[in-house]
Formats: sequence, C-alpha cells, structure tokens
Amino acid sequence: MVPCLAGDEPGTDSRTSPAFKFFVQFTFYTSIYCAVIVVAAVITLQSRVRNQDGIDGTVIGALAIAGLFGLFALTMTLTSMRYILINLTTVDYLKAKNVVHQLAIRVPQGTPSGQNYNVITYPLPNSANGSETGSPRDQLATRTFAVVRTEMGENPWDLGYYRNWKSVMGDNLIDWLFPFNESPCAKHEDDESFYELGPLYHQLRVRFGLPEVPAGKGAGAGAGAGTGTGTGMGTGEMTEHAGRNNKPGMNGTRD
Repeated sequence: MVPCLAGDEPGTDSRTSPAFKFFVQFTFYTSIYCAVIVVAAVITLQSRVRNQDGIDGTVIGALAIAGLFGLFALTMTLTSMRYILINLTTVDYLKAKNVVHQLAIRVPQGTPSGQNYNVITYPLPNSANGSETGSPRDQLATRTFAVVRTEMGENPWDLGYYRNWKSVMGDNLIDWLFPFNESPCAKHEDDESFYELGPLYHQLRVRFGLPEVPAGKGAGAGAGAGTGTGTGMGTGEMTEHAGRNNKPGMNGTRD
C-alpha cells in the first residue's frame, strides 16, 4: 500500500514521508535567511561606495554565497510546495503521465469477477494443511476485494490542492510555519487505506459498478494498491485495515 507525500507511490502523498514537511520549512526559512544576508550586503556595499571606503571582499563573498544558496533554497521550496499541492513525490512526478495504479477495493463476499476486474478473497486458502476454509479467526477476518486499474496518469491519492496541502503541512497557519507537529498524513488511519484516498476512489467504484459493503459486515471499505507503468500491467500488494482501535502512527512511503 501506499502515504504521505514523499514515498515512491503520495500518498504512496505523497503522496510523502512525515519529514517532508520539515524539509519544506527548512528550505523556506533558509531562503529567507539568505535574502536577509543579501539585503544587508547590498546596503553595506552602497554605504561603503557612498563614503568612498572601497569595496570589501568579505561583503562581496557573502553576497555571492548568500545569493547562490538563497536561489537554490527558494527553488527547492517552490518545487516542494508544488509537489505537495498535487500530492506527488519527485519520482512520482517524473513518471506520473505513464503510471497506472492497481487498487484492491473491498466488495461484499460472494461478488463475482467482472468483465474489467478480478476478485480475490483474503486470507488465501491454507494449502499446507489442505484447509480451504481456514481457522475460525481467519473466517471472521475474511475480506473480498475487486482488483481494478486506474486510467494512465490518474492519482488515487489526489485530494485537491487545499486538502493535499493540509495533509502534509497541517491544519492551520501555526503548523504551516513551525515544525511543532508532524504531518497529519503520518497519523491518518481509517479502513480504506494507509493514506487518505481522493475522489477517484469513489469514481472507480462507479466506473466498474462495484457494490458497496453492507453496513455491519465489517468496518470500512478497505483498499490496497499497486503500481504499473507503460501498459499498466503492474502488480502490487493488497492490504485491508479494518477494525483497528489503536492509533500507532505511520511512517513510510506509499509503495
């Protein structure tokens, strides 16, 4: 399955590791610091020229270094913010137009395979002891999934610009500016996915005509993901997280 904006699959946010927020804040404040140095150096040079004190090599060096590092830090900040807004990592962005995701979406038990998707049930039969039904505990945990493919370039974890931003940077201005709290996506937990799924998840249910899981038949819808490129024939792991009462927190990537 896939995260928080900075794994190989943000999700996979990403779409991303929890540290991505702190990286953006670091480069942002670094660019501001360099800008202050540049302004101070320019003012100092103007003052020395006005007073005919000559050019100070130290000031020239500080101006050049601050300008170079400031430009680099600003570029990194703006690029990272762009990735946050579209919930993609650097690697994801480079292959975004050619990637196809496979999602395992939970459906009611007994749902047959369709023309455009296959159905699989977990846990798989235990062939070691010849059991087809599994233990009573396994039977209670049995989940059925429809394995569907997105269209090329679609991102199941794209929540929209504002929600993408909040999932990584936090819910308020204080979180955006100060590294007090980790990214909300690192603490996200529900029964659909490790990371929050966007509108495409429900669009896929409609697109493939997948039935909803009846209420009382287990918590949540459940989803897993894999990724393919080119022809979209990739394979992936499928997981489902239901009935979890604790919040251990998450750290990782979306693939």
